[in-house]
Amino acid sequence: MRLIKWILFCTSPLLFAMDSFPFKNQNNLPIEEPLYEQPLCCYSDRVGFVEGKVGYFYPFSGTLRSIIHEGVDFQLSFTYKVWKMFAVFTSADFFIKKGHSTGDHSETKVWILPITLGLKLFATIYKSDTNWDQLDFYFAIAPRWYLSRATNRSPFLDHHNFAQGIGGMTGIGFIYSCKDLSFSVFTEASYGNIHSHTSKPHLKTPNTQVGGLLTGGSLGYNF
Repeated sequence: MRLIKWILFCTSPLLFAMDSFPFKNQNNLPIEEPLYEQPLCCYSDRVGFVEGKVGYFYPFSGTLRSIIHEGVDFQLSFTYKVWKMFAVFTSADFFIKKGHSTGDHSETKVWILPITLGLKLFATIYKSDTNWDQLDFYFAIAPRWYLSRATNRSPFLDHHNFAQGIGGMTGIGFIYSCKDLSFSVFTEASYGNIHSHTSKPHLKTPNTQVGGLLTGGSLGYNF
């Protein structure tokens, strides 16, 4: 009995070492290591993409809403990644809507062309192991140049009226990319004052706020 206890005492360090040594399993297969989990936020692997966007535009100005109300906005956007999660982008919107002047309620047609050049910050929320699809969140901020034209039927107003001004925008969105295609939902808030000139001596042309809230979706091509 003493001999058995002595053998167990002497061999216990060896048994402990064997238990901690990374042996293969019974089928001579290596023990699988736990998979590395991708962090929740990292930068997107996409180099860039071109998007066609459609959204519903709600002007902040009560005066502008009384003339043309709200309407559909079309946008073409180009985004290119410059470093990790940072990308530059440029876009051009086109908004056109018929309405009525606030005085004699004559027919008026207004179109607004905002041109934007700014910065986007991306964070990847999900990416498949095969890199087939991924979901990105982005935040955008940029200055914006506005060009506007109004066509009036009222005899008290200029038939054509041009205006321009400087403003800015900020926005957020989610982009789902599947191989070469991307789909997104977005919301943008913009601000911009434009000033126009008139040939009518009895009229004053104050600055007009043409910014507003734009919400919509897009279809794009990744490269």
